[in-house]
Amino acid sequence: MMIPKIEISNFKALVGGVKSNSFLTRVERLIYSLNKQSETLNDWVSTLIDTLCKPLLTDGKNPDGEEYEQSLKDQDLASNLLQIIPRALTDRSEFILGEEDSTRIKDIKKQQDGDFKLELQRKGDDNSLKELDSIRESIKPLTNASLQELIDELKDLEIDLKQDLKDVINPEIVSEEIEAVKTFNFKLRNIFESEKLAQFLLQREINTNLNSVFNARIEYFKQLQLISDSVARKEYSFGPTTVVSSEFVEC
Repeated sequence: MMIPKIEISNFKALVGGVKSNSFLTRVERLIYSLNKQSETLNDWVSTLIDTLCKPLLTDGKNPDGEEYEQSLKDQDLASNLLQIIPRALTDRSEFILGEEDSTRIKDIKKQQDGDFKLELQRKGDDNSLKELDSIRESIKPLTNASLQELIDELKDLEIDLKQDLKDVINPEIVSEEIEAVKTFNFKLRNIFESEKLAQFLLQREINTNLNSVFNARIEYFKQLQLISDSVARKEYSFGPTTVVSSEFVEC
């Protein structure tokens, strides 16, 4: 599941008035930021899926030291991405929903910040998670209004234009702009609903399937480590004298 690119190239044909053109510039600025963010988000999701889909063993053989070390690195990368991607999706929600869901978003961010600090403490000197978080901060949209807020403003613009109809010499021109704004609003709402759905589906995929696969891989390596430790203890507990004595007893 990926975040789709938002296409607005055909929007320019819908607007022609001074007010609607000014509004379009603000919409384009937000959409450009959201699309840039989605490129990085989708790269992270692809990397996460590829990492989690790597085989745990090569050709059915027990992993050697190098393969085991690489698997641990893969698990660490997956862990980092499972921390960062939901944080980036929460950032994105702020610029999609705005004040519509601000209380819920604040609660989620508080929980995520707490989990993030604990993970940083666990990692110690490992800066890989901090580096990903710096990238997350750099791709946050830099606009003053969310998509929902822009849709609300567009509705207000339609109302203002209808008021202008009473005072203009050529009402036909304003009427055309009103129809263009209505179409613009309709398309923008479709984008809004598509964005909400895409984020919901991706978050659900992370919470269910991707987290489950990650946890299953962690459990596998825990069991592998237990077996390795058990074998090491047995090898340590039997010295040459014991082995020889055991063989003589069996005879």
